[in-house]
Amino acid sequence: MARLHKAEYPLPELTYGEDWKESYDRQCEVLDRLEAASAANDEVKGTVLDFPVADGSAHYLVTSAKPLTLQHIPFADGYRIPVAHIRGITAADVLQQKRRSRALRELFAKKA
Repeated sequence: MARLHKAEYPLPELTYGEDWKESYDRQCEVLDRLEAASAANDEVKGTVLDFPVADGSAHYLVTSAKPLTLQHIPFADGYRIPVAHIRGITAADVLQQKRRSRALRELFAKKA
């Protein structure tokens, strides 16, 4: 059973008044680094999880394996999943999502 970290992951905020693409690109750089670090390890801690929501995804970082703790990453629209969903996530679920993500990356890498 997972917990939700009290604070959000510190992403650069989207700045209104400037070109939206510049703000978005700054957030993408941070999320890309987190996802690359997640892909490079086989641990539960440090894994980035994403869940489809509306026209995007809700992103979370596993900050602790015991107790399993997820930290919301407020990327772009800042989509979230319900806290009840978070409570139902187990370490086995995290590793399964990690395996699926790795398999998809390898599949698309072969096509390129």
